[in-house]
Amino acid sequence: MADDVALCVGELMGNALTHGQSAGGPVPVSLGLRYFPTCCLFVEVGDTSTAAPLLTFPDPDSDPAEALLIDGRGLMIVHRMADYLWWRQLPGMGKTVYARLDTPRYFEPLAGGDEDV
Repeated sequence: MADDVALCVGELMGNALTHGQSAGGPVPVSLGLRYFPTCCLFVEVGDTSTAAPLLTFPDPDSDPAEALLIDGRGLMIVHRMADYLWWRQLPGMGKTVYARLDTPRYFEPLAGGDEDV
């Protein structure tokens, strides 16, 4: 799960730093991770831009190798890895993009007990 979380954080932070608004200075961003062991992990990345995140998919007729060399695939990667992906406008403060990864798909149940096998 750690690799998937790291990839989601990296892609969402990269988007926030690339597309977040800035007046020539540093781009203010926020990162939040909330972990609920029996349910899920939320990755939350915020920036000051009010522009909606743009989820793009490569043209199915294009060469897949060339499609990976262009910008615009980061959010698509997160969309495919996360169980849910959404965003929320924060009035006067920008937006936050959320990715939820459900924990049950990462962990095997403990052996033993009264479970049917």
